[in-house]
Amino acid sequence: MNMTTHPLPFSQGKPLCMALTASAALLLPGIGHAASTCAEVRAQNPFAGDGTYTISVGNQPVDVYCHDMAGSPREYLTLPKTGSTTNYAHYGQSPNTSAGGMKSWYTKARFDPATLALNLGDTTFSTSEGWVRYGTTYVYSQGLGGAADCAAPYSQTGRGNIDLTGTPFDIVPNQFQLNGYLPAGSATPSGSQIVNLAAGGYCGAIGTSDGRLQLTLRPSTCAKVREQNPAASDGTYVLSLVHGTRDVQVYCHDMAGSPREYLTLPKTGSTTNYAHYGQSPNTSAGGLKSWYTKARFDPATLALELGDTTFSTSEGWARYGTTYVYSQGLGGAADCAAPYSQTGRGNIDLTGTPFDIVPNQFQLNGYLPAGSATPSGSQIVNLAAGGYCGAIGTSDGRLQLTLQPVL
Repeated sequence: MNMTTHPLPFSQGKPLCMALTASAALLLPGIGHAASTCAEVRAQNPFAGDGTYTISVGNQPVDVYCHDMAGSPREYLTLPKTGSTTNYAHYGQSPNTSAGGMKSWYTKARFDPATLALNLGDTTFSTSEGWVRYGTTYVYSQGLGGAADCAAPYSQTGRGNIDLTGTPFDIVPNQFQLNGYLPAGSATPSGSQIVNLAAGGYCGAIGTSDGRLQLTLRPSTCAKVREQNPAASDGTYVLSLVHGTRDVQVYCHDMAGSPREYLTLPKTGSTTNYAHYGQSPNTSAGGLKSWYTKARFDPATLALELGDTTFSTSEGWARYGTTYVYSQGLGGAADCAAPYSQTGRGNIDLTGTPFDIVPNQFQLNGYLPAGSATPSGSQIVNLAAGGYCGAIGTSDGRLQLTLQPVL
């Protein structure tokens, strides 16, 4: 049999437009580098109004709110978590306060992108109720997280909270200290992004030494994990994705060399997360099969590189001309059995991950091909294909994903 047409592995080729996707939104025409402040955003576009923009912070894309763009542009960090006891400050009821004391709630916090610090005293995006009197001066708002009272020696009826959940930042520990007369209180972390505060005295409070809260960036790539911890080894880490709005667990591979991200596939088995090149004149008996436990993942574009076989096991072979191939890209279904045959099978199953598969990405290729891509819900696709020779796959060997909504 003269076989002149062979489907190529779907791992080949990556259009330039895709390589630029992750960074293009950050580049400033005429300036040639990513905006790192709201002032630089306005320099690129003098008509830019107040709103959310993506700037480069520590060489990572971060969404910030740019305020007063028509005057003195300033950066604010939007606080996704809000509520009566979240991202708030409370000066407990005391002889120098209104009934119930004074409370302030925050939706955004003043952010310094150069130092990665919050200016806790900026009350621009706060709402308050009550008041505190200092001598003859009345104050109607309290800095973010501020906990204080003037009720009694060592009292601590003041409360506060800072919660950066949903942002790409962690809070540097051990920054808070008591101050005032006969003070008492505590700063209690809950994970790396939340701190709960309690304080008071006669009068007493708790806060940072300079009114600034130092932050650190949560890593967005495995290379960033190693940058923060040079001793980090291969293993599972939490990355901050989509400009820091979502945390996702990935497996970091080759941390001692060229760190790369992989998505662990919880569902594995003989017909799950596998590829099959059906038995044909150019294969071993039974064809070529590959099974996957992890898939190469691009955190910048939320795509899988289906041709990366690092975490696969295989049996059989396929011959392309004089070249023997011993593994098949994830989900790859193909054969070279007969016109419009489709004995090749494949499956991609992301159940147990936070990702959905973008629909309608698969297409047939080769000579006299036939086949199908059949979704089962939003996380599973079953593939069948073949021909003379024929296959099914994505146009560039990448499978585009989307993050599932947070319920």
